[in-house]
Amino acid sequence: MKFVPLDMMKDRVEAAKQDSDIAFFYDLLYLGEMMLKIVVSGTIASLVDDRDRHRHDHGRVFARRDALRAPVRLAAFRPQVSA
Repeated sequence: MKFVPLDMMKDRVEAAKQDSDIAFFYDLLYLGEMMLKIVVSGTIASLVDDRDRHRHDHGRVFARRDALRAPVRLAAFRPQVSA
């Protein structure tokens, strides 16, 4: 199964490789950021909505920030399991 946005970004990286090292570097950063955001948004979507609203809180933090800091923090999140 093809994921069109990822294929488009890979094509962009390949084109940037021919352009210059700086363009290639930045496009690799954009590719990594895109992949991280896809993984984190999928992880947030798979969370079960509980009464403490963890899913809502993480989705809000992820949607409001455009830096890599929020997805990395959310990717490292380990939910508290109550006994």
